[in-house]
Amino acid sequence: MSVVVVSFLFVPGFAHALTISPPLVDKTMDPGQAEQGSVLLINESKQDQTFYASVQKFIPKGEEGQQEYLEESDNGGLPSWIFLDQKSITIAAGEKKEFKWSVNLPKNAEPGGHYATLFFSTNPDDAGGTAVGVGGKLGVLFLVNVNGNIKESANVESFSLVAETLDPSNPKEVSSINHLPAFFQLRVKNTGSVHINPNGQIDIYNMFGTKVTSVPVNPKNNKVLPNSIRRITSFWGDIGDEVPTSFLGNLKAEWSGFAVGRYTAKVDAKYGTQNQPLNAEVSFWVFPWRLALVALLLLLGLAVMIKVYNAMVIKSAMNRKTKI
Repeated sequence: MSVVVVSFLFVPGFAHALTISPPLVDKTMDPGQAEQGSVLLINESKQDQTFYASVQKFIPKGEEGQQEYLEESDNGGLPSWIFLDQKSITIAAGEKKEFKWSVNLPKNAEPGGHYATLFFSTNPDDAGGTAVGVGGKLGVLFLVNVNGNIKESANVESFSLVAETLDPSNPKEVSSINHLPAFFQLRVKNTGSVHINPNGQIDIYNMFGTKVTSVPVNPKNNKVLPNSIRRITSFWGDIGDEVPTSFLGNLKAEWSGFAVGRYTAKVDAKYGTQNQPLNAEVSFWVFPWRLALVALLLLLGLAVMIKVYNAMVIKSAMNRKTKI
């Protein structure tokens, strides 16, 4: 079985030429049921373009929501249930058009999760090929849960505080930070047969046990597919345009994102049709040491100034007494 791994459906150049909305179709259906819909295609290029459609099956890969694509010859299941009004569509430069699709489930459709991508390519050969990205492909993910004898089961693999980074695909677990925002990494393992969408909140408590705030546990509405682990990132505080690296930059960040002390973050999330719980917690410290250092230096400077001033006052008084 040949596979191609794609972490995000993006090919330089082609991706700038086409915008697709929505990027994901998520359906829960009964065997024998039919659903119709459409996606909006926008030709962002400066010339007329013809886009060729194809459907390809995938399975989950990695913890970032990547897709592992199977050969197009493996077209049983969802690819055979997706029907397209047309195999290609021509869009004038700067124009947009709707592309219609339908999902028709057979009465004997296997219960559980089924996954495929509706691809659009500028190369007509890609519509029948097996290599993702040849000629440039961009697509819409189709996630379909078929009702029936399904299993909804998941657990928290880990929940931790991670360092602020420009590369979220390589998070580093930490036990303390110097300022907000605080980034949390929740790793959810789906051991069921359908994809799930964890939802709920993370409650933040200070060292006295008082809840200071709550943040969404799954702000990007990430899905967790069967037989996979998904890393979900959330945060407490305001995110800046860049990660500070200099002393002054971190000092400003400690001032604008001020917090101090020991905190505990508690996950209160649910998933599935039965709202099954997902719970976890992590404790961490926030210590703005640069602000503390500046404050200490200011206090020392003030103490020195007071000492010098007192010495000057005493000396002046002694001089007056000597003259008398």
